[in-house]
Amino acid sequence: MRRRNSSSLSVVRPIRGSGGQTGNAPGKIDFRVSGEDMSLWIAAFLLIPLADQAIKALLRQRLGDHVVSLGPLGSLRVTDAPIWWARGGLRPTPAMLWIAWLAGAGALLALTARLPGSEWCAALLLGGSLSHVIETSRRGRVCDYVCLRFWPAFNLADAAITIGTAGFIVRGISALVTSVI
Repeated sequence: MRRRNSSSLSVVRPIRGSGGQTGNAPGKIDFRVSGEDMSLWIAAFLLIPLADQAIKALLRQRLGDHVVSLGPLGSLRVTDAPIWWARGGLRPTPAMLWIAWLAGAGALLALTARLPGSEWCAALLLGGSLSHVIETSRRGRVCDYVCLRFWPAFNLADAAITIGTAGFIVRGISALVTSVI
C-alpha cells in the first residue's frame, strides 16, 4: 500500500506564546508539491475541457436536433445558451472573458494555497471554467447536453464546477471546525 500525504501544500503557522513569533503575522506557505500530485491535478485540469469539448462536438455531429431519451430521468440533446453576462445585456469580448478567467484563476490558486487539501477542487473548477471560456470565446454561447427533468440542462464542465465548488465549501468548513477545536 502506498502512503500519500493528505496535502501537498502546507501552511506553516507560528505558535503563539511559544517564545517565537506572536501576533497576527501571516503564515508562511510552502509551495512544494510532489510530482505525482501535480501531474494528477494538471491532468484533471486539462482533461475536463478536452473531454467536455469532445463530447459537445460528437453530440453536435451525431445528434444534431435529435433527442435521446434517458427514460424517466430526462434526455440527451444539444442546447445552446448565452453566458450569464449576455443575459444581463453585456456583450463581453473574448479579451474580457480571458481577463476575467485569469483573475478568477489567480484568486482560486491563492485560496488553494491557503486551504491545503483543496487542490482537487481547484483542478475541477479551473478545468470546468476553462472549458466554458474556450467555448464562449469561440462561439459566444455555451452548449449543454444533459437535460434532466428535475435539474437545469448542464454539461461536463458544469458538473466539474459544481463538484469543485462543493468540495471547497466542505473543505473550508472542515478547516474552520478543525481550527476551532
